[in-house]
Amino acid sequence: MEIYKKLPTDIQNKFFIYFTHSTAKIIKDHNSMHGQLMEDLRDFPSSLKKLYSLPFAKDHDGAYGRARLLNSLWVEAHRLFGDYYIIWRRMYRVRCTKTAKWWISWRYATNCHKFQINSLWALFTKKERTYFLKHHQSRP
Repeated sequence: MEIYKKLPTDIQNKFFIYFTHSTAKIIKDHNSMHGQLMEDLRDFPSSLKKLYSLPFAKDHDGAYGRARLLNSLWVEAHRLFGDYYIIWRRMYRVRCTKTAKWWISWRYATNCHKFQINSLWALFTKKERTYFLKHHQSRP
């Protein structure tokens, strides 16, 4: 604040145009696309723990021991979007089906189930995650 007081008054008057208070920004962005994205990001770790605590979350030990959980997520994604590739358009760099196919072939499918589940779960919104968890909570 001392530096601010040493500035000429014309600069002091214009100085805060370029800065916004963090609380004001949160209120402003709450219902915007940016605010919803932040809500999805904040929800991810806690909902991921709930996902892995579902009764059918683990078939057996090993890298590919979560097949039922992964298949359930794909069924949910198909229910929401109707196409295998549309959910991948939520990713930052995927803009078309060709890019989605490349990502699935060379990055997604070559990794273990845990990576695949985490990647797919991250693409769901908070509302979609909540629905999935409620729907599958009591299922064996």
